[in-house]
Amino acid sequence: PPIPAAEANRLNWHARRIACQTCHIPRVAKSMPTKTWWDWSTAGRLHGGKPYKDLDENGDIVYMSEKGDFKWTKDLAPEYRWYNGTQRRYLLGDVFDPSRLLALNPPQGSAAEPDAKIWPFKIMRGKQPYDVVNRILVQPKLSGKKGSGAFWEDFQWDKSVRVGMAYVGMGYSGTLGFAETEMYWPLGHMA
Repeated sequence: PPIPAAEANRLNWHARRIACQTCHIPRVAKSMPTKTWWDWSTAGRLHGGKPYKDLDENGDIVYMSEKGDFKWTKDLAPEYRWYNGTQRRYLLGDVFDPSRLLALNPPQGSAAEPDAKIWPFKIMRGKQPYDVVNRILVQPKLSGKKGSGAFWEDFQWDKSVRVGMAYVGMGYSGTLGFAETEMYWPLGHMA
């Protein structure tokens, strides 16, 4: 028998405040692990003067000289946030407080907003290079010829950052640190 209209409206009421994905995507990376941590601060270690990588028991890269340490998670439960469909963005040159976690693209929304819904996210966490004095993330030069300052060839953070920041027309104090960051990836079907 058909569901009475009043009952159907009540059954659908939850969808006004809870995204469909919240219930329909209870886990991600069910069969293959997904990267959940990327630590640039450990990049640059060499064996016998040469770059190397370490793999875990699944064959996933857990360390790579060019990029640092990674962590992978299988069958990951999402994290939930209020979301109105918009996100702020960290832009190169934005000053931040390095004593606090830097959210690179935090979702916007709150329970007070009528159009915001509870939404599932994968949150990618890690450490990224920043200018300690200017309190901004830096743009290192990563690729290029040996001797050009390319980190993936020369494995020298200071030179890589000096060349990269000059290329984007920004100053660099010469004091490098690594700040903890997180990036929000809204989950949708096929994620």
